Amino acid sequence: MPLFASLIEQPRTTLLDILKQNLEITRRETHIDRKVLIGEHDLGMSPKWGVGESIRNVAEEINEEYTDEKLTGVLLCYPIYFCVVIDGSENTLSKFITMLIKKYGSQIRKFKMLAHFHNIYARFVDDWIVASGKPPKLWKKMPTDADIERTFKYVTFCVKKLFGLCTQIKQQTPQVQGAVSTLEIGKSSMSFEYSTTTLESSISLLNTGPVSSFGAQDKGNKWRDFLPEYGLLQFLLDSPYVTNVFDLLNKMKTVPVLDITEDFCWPHGESINIDDFFNKPSDPASDLPLR
Repeated sequence: MPLFASLIEQPRTTLLDILKQNLEITRRETHIDRKVLIGEHDLGMSPKWGVGESIRNVAEEINEEYTDEKLTGVLLCYPIYFCVVIDGSENTLSKFITMLIKKYGSQIRKFKMLAHFHNIYARFVDDWIVASGKPPKLWKKMPTDADIERTFKYVTFCVKKLFGLCTQIKQQTPQVQGAVSTLEIGKSSMSFEYSTTTLESSISLLNTGPVSSFGAQDKGNKWRDFLPEYGLLQFLLDSPYVTNVFDLLNKMKTVPVLDITEDFCWPHGESINIDDFFNKPSDPASDLPLR
């Protein structure tokens, strides 16, 4: 009898086991991705049918269906621009882009994706928040001939601003679900609200956090620093180096044509054709007519 026949094999932990265990600990169905999207719109700023309500309705419609991971995020609205930091599964994010373009594609003039993060650690917010405000002005004009390296420095700058805004909202939002809160930012006002039913009481952010150490004017300037400028958004929307969401959607709908010969044969033949595999090869010495 061989020596190793009596040894008991230890249980093996596969990568799938670790993935299932982590999803069970975090109470998730699948991993969560994050997209950062910007756009130029003609939807207006009306609280009933404007850009905030239109995009929020798309997210809520998807969440009401059967989804593995619901959509949550922060939507920043400007009169002609919008910025979205949205979290969800890969499937729900694809549904969001498809449905948004299907419903309001004619009113969205430009639509770009700044970044896509896979398997994020945690969501920024647990609900859908719509924010609006007046950003500061740029000190100088954006370059018109920026190369790809310089362009993505501006992309990183814009994404960091939006992430800073999401972090501030997460830290300052009231724990009461469905509340409407307003924060004065300098001479303008910035408001954000939850997508659930509105409560009768209104909670001011200036009374929810430790703001006694600085005045409302300083706090307003701090919040305005996280709002991307109009010129920066227009530069990114016009840049050919930033991913166009309309082109991305067309690629998602198109099934790639596979060249079987090129994919499964190595080295690649110069004159190999899949239709000639069963044809008898010709021998010029014997097949060609002789004079």
